Amino acid sequence: NLLKIVTSVHPQVRSAVAQGNGAKLDVDVAKWAFWPTVSVSAQRTDGPQSTVQNGTSFTVQQPLWSGGALDARVAAAEKLDQSSAEQVNVVRGDVALRLVDAWAGLLDAEANRAVTTRTLEGLNRYQSIMQRRVSAGLSSSVELKLLSVRVSRARGAALGSGGAR
Repeated sequence: NLLKIVTSVHPQVRSAVAQGNGAKLDVDVAKWAFWPTVSVSAQRTDGPQSTVQNGTSFTVQQPLWSGGALDARVAAAEKLDQSSAEQVNVVRGDVALRLVDAWAGLLDAEANRAVTTRTLEGLNRYQSIMQRRVSAGLSSSVELKLLSVRVSRARGAALGSGGAR
């Protein structure tokens, strides 16, 4: 559901869709070139030395033969429309890929945090066991110092990943 929402409202997707809509309009404009063009103009001339002249012209232009230029414009506009539709799919795919990549990064960070937390808990248990063994004289204090360094490193990793609470 999130993927559908993101791939429909993301600004890059909306921009690609708008360009696609523009390409569809370009096809319509190219097809309108087959229809006649109508123009009307009116003119009035006044002058101190001339008589008043009025004129109106009505013009209709219809392409009879364009050497295939009109068909070529329509075909080019249709290809641009197809290309724009594919570009929308490409942009949607890119946005979806970035979303999935971000989600995978989040899951990976959460898994790393959980592993670091479990490691730290295990080291803390081991450290309390070693403290009892050193107190009882069963182990050397050097082993406890080495274990303290490992616990410090694990705490640093937990703080770096946001796992310490």
